[in-house]
Amino acid sequence: MMKSTTINKLNNLVNLLVANATNCLRSDVENSKKTTLFGVLKYAIRKEAGMMQAYWGVNAVSIAKTPRQLNYVASEAEYKLRKLFLKNEALKSVWLPQK
Repeated sequence: MMKSTTINKLNNLVNLLVANATNCLRSDVENSKKTTLFGVLKYAIRKEAGMMQAYWGVNAVSIAKTPRQLNYVASEAEYKLRKLFLKNEALKSVWLPQK
């Protein structure tokens, strides 16, 4: 079981990721070569950890240290993004692959 402070930090990271999801470009998602939103989020958290540290002051790698914590962040962000997709079609077109 994770400590409540860890869960709070992970939730703060999730909220930052979701709030900044509108800044993501379609090319960024396509360049990740991931097939699922969950995979894209896990990739982005690890790949963009330096940028998150610089802009938000959040060290994502130190917060999501274990695969379980990384999966928690990615799955929570995925859930919240999918809720946003119901309200914002433009956001959906960036994050979800077109068939």
